[in-house]
Amino acid sequence: MGKSRLISIDNFITTAVILFILVYFSAYFNSDFLNTINNQIQDFKFNDIVFSRLRNHETVEKDTNIVIVNIGNLQREGITKEIDFINRYNPAVIGVDITFPREKSPEIDIALAKSFLKVKNLVLASKLSSAGNDDEYNNVEKSIPLYTQYAKSGYVNFVDAEFRTAREFTPRVYIDQNEELAFAVRVAQLFNPDAARKFLARNNKREMIYYERNLNKYTVLDWDDILKINNGNKTGETIDTNNNILDNKYKHLISGRIVLLGFVGPELGSLSEEDNFYTPMNPQYIGKAYPDMYGVVVHANIISMILNKKYINVLPDIWVTILIIILSYLTMAGFTYMRSRFEEAYEGLSLIFVFAEAFLFLGASLSLLYYFNYYLDLKTMFFVLAVSEMVSETYFGSLKPLTVNGFKKLAAGFAGKKN
Repeated sequence: MGKSRLISIDNFITTAVILFILVYFSAYFNSDFLNTINNQIQDFKFNDIVFSRLRNHETVEKDTNIVIVNIGNLQREGITKEIDFINRYNPAVIGVDITFPREKSPEIDIALAKSFLKVKNLVLASKLSSAGNDDEYNNVEKSIPLYTQYAKSGYVNFVDAEFRTAREFTPRVYIDQNEELAFAVRVAQLFNPDAARKFLARNNKREMIYYERNLNKYTVLDWDDILKINNGNKTGETIDTNNNILDNKYKHLISGRIVLLGFVGPELGSLSEEDNFYTPMNPQYIGKAYPDMYGVVVHANIISMILNKKYINVLPDIWVTILIIILSYLTMAGFTYMRSRFEEAYEGLSLIFVFAEAFLFLGASLSLLYYFNYYLDLKTMFFVLAVSEMVSETYFGSLKPLTVNGFKKLAAGFAGKKN
């Protein structure tokens, strides 16, 4: 493509039209009455295919650093028994993905507080909220002081996950100049301070979550597995907790490891929409039917990501914008070149050109994420491709001829008046 074809006023004008359409439609889809449609459109990401289809999660090794314990529908009395049982085997960190915002009865509250007191490293969940109409979080809701005096806190909020797929999280925020860390970051910090420090040194406001595992790739204990040890099994036979085989089993599973208590269904294997999220690992990534990962498992994936230093790097927004402008310009230049060089075959070539670019952009995005853990969202370029040929046809077929003829008439009229 010669310089005269690549750099031309026609290419600049058509690119400007494309960018105007992008900006206009962005404002249009942000209008209140289209919020539902907007959520659905923004929730679709081509790059999810890498997590849901391309990567073979069956070959991923189990992360033995993390043990997940289901709380089911246990109340504080049951959670107290779970904490006492787990703490018996000297875990490195216990993270409780539950908030205790209100006091119950003194007897129940004090019993759980005594259990928390015995834990070497304890993290309790908190929640970020916005006081007033601000978009930014400016308040943190923690458990009652009776519990927080024995624990660190970490917020469990995920970015935009209320309506959409949980792809990102905020590692830390500042509330009244006080640093608040995400639940998973706080747990990782207590388990491996150096790994957490390296992660936070990235200083990203948001981080993409590196998903590798669901429940089948972590050690998982159900609430019933634990409580029946103290209360007897279903046939009424008492289980001796001092039995060496039993002790060795749980010591091997728990000692020196991270234990996360959270909700993974009323009992293991059951489905519930409570604290359940869509993730990029969902095999039905278009028109998702049911959430595929409980919140505590999302936290486990973040912890695994931090400890294993498997980060996903994201091109900054400003560079994405510049790249979109450049690619849009090159796309319109391509149409201009084909129109002038291959006029008779233009319609067929333009269609091939659009599909070739679409496959190129999709392949580049998926390859960068699959091979290099680099996230590049070129979804906007598919919109550009969808309207680019129409813009080019409209410009060269009517807009440019009408403009040129208009100027010719004005020039002719001006010359006639002079004569």
